[in-house]
Amino acid sequence: RGQSSKQVVVKYTSPICAHCLKLLPYFVGVTERHQNTSFIIADIGGMTRSIRWVQRLPTFEIRRGGRTVDRFVGLEGTTLTDHMWLWNERLDQVGDRRFLEESRMSE
Repeated sequence: RGQSSKQVVVKYTSPICAHCLKLLPYFVGVTERHQNTSFIIADIGGMTRSIRWVQRLPTFEIRRGGRTVDRFVGLEGTTLTDHMWLWNERLDQVGDRRFLEESRMSE
């Protein structure tokens, strides 16, 4: 796939977040299984109020082609894999160009 279809997963976290620490081993396992995806851990610490859509931690954001396609709170490890599966399946079905056109139209 081309650069426009590159999937990036951002995990917004804090070192004092118990759920974040509990999910860390699972998150590392997901990164090892999905080597075609870039993973970023954003330690936002006490800055949650400066990112208004981060309501709880850990919050995950899935980006494709420079656009956010999904945001969710991941209190269970399977939540991340479910969301990644959803977006990978959708791209396999409709193709990168059509998906990007649809996501631009829905904004």
